[in-house]
Amino acid sequence: MRQTRTIQIAKYSLLFMLCVGGFFSIQAQISGTVTSIQSGHVVVIDVMSGDTLAYGEIEDRRFHVELNRQPDSSMALPAMLMCLRKDRRSSISVPVALEQVQIYVTIGVDQWTTYSGSPLQNQFSAFISRYSEIEAQLQDQTSQLVQNSIQNEMGHELEQFYLDNRLGKLWQFTALLLTDAVRRRLVDPRSFRTIPMLCAEDTLQEWDKLMCDQIEKFNQDWIGLPYIDFDGILPDGSPLDLQDRIGGKIILLDFWASWCGPCIQEMPELKELYSEGEVEIIGISIDSGKAAWQKNLEKLNLPWFNIWDENGRIAKLYNVTSVPAKFVIDKNGIIVARNPDDLRRVLQQLQR
Repeated sequence: MRQTRTIQIAKYSLLFMLCVGGFFSIQAQISGTVTSIQSGHVVVIDVMSGDTLAYGEIEDRRFHVELNRQPDSSMALPAMLMCLRKDRRSSISVPVALEQVQIYVTIGVDQWTTYSGSPLQNQFSAFISRYSEIEAQLQDQTSQLVQNSIQNEMGHELEQFYLDNRLGKLWQFTALLLTDAVRRRLVDPRSFRTIPMLCAEDTLQEWDKLMCDQIEKFNQDWIGLPYIDFDGILPDGSPLDLQDRIGGKIILLDFWASWCGPCIQEMPELKELYSEGEVEIIGISIDSGKAAWQKNLEKLNLPWFNIWDENGRIAKLYNVTSVPAKFVIDKNGIIVARNPDDLRRVLQQLQR
């Protein structure tokens, strides 16, 4: 039985955001059904504090719990609804946006989830359904090209949902959901169009700060780590091993594809940098077909090492989810930059 990543948000991912608190009063209620668990327990956990908000029983696949507190009327409280079998061999966790209404949750046999009880719950349900649909498409694809396209689509969907709800009750929840998606690299924040400008504002709410910090960290995670070795075959059939190139010049790994417009647009600048003789470039094509890669190599006349990343093997090592993607490796084999805004400046600093 397939378990989507949306469900996995519940178990571990969103619970990392425990640094923001919030205490509320007045009771709220959640009723629902869970198809795959006949009897067991249900727990509702506050994502922001980690506190248990409610605990109850599942009987004949149904449950009803009363919460010991509920969200402020102006903001839905992000929570996780966890359903466990009595023998603990099976559990299901789903996100839930708590508000001052009776909420109804239905968890299907393949772990799809619907929510109802208010217009906001209907809106939340529609988004979770769409999010799950995109994740299922991503999980079912092996082509790197298709995965990149789906991840970009997911990024646009998440950003739009966040922007649509930035001044509404789901603001807090959508900011945390987006934060989690970036942290788990389900989306590449470089696909966002508007959020980077919002992150530059001085007046940010706490959950927005978490989101913006995670986006900023996205390109910093690799800095200071040693390179990951890989090998490949050059166009003339000779082998290339990254570890054999370490220690000479500064190395730039350039992940690209023949269908990537921004990648092609950057080639003249890379040629200029390469001609100065201080950096060695290794081009890594994630094209799904070798023929397209070879055709464009001839057309672009790239003077540096180039290999085709068959089946996305190297891209997976470096967690590359979209192109262009660049890694700068110093002469000691340490990654000093990932997708730097000013590549020339980074290279000049290393040459001093």
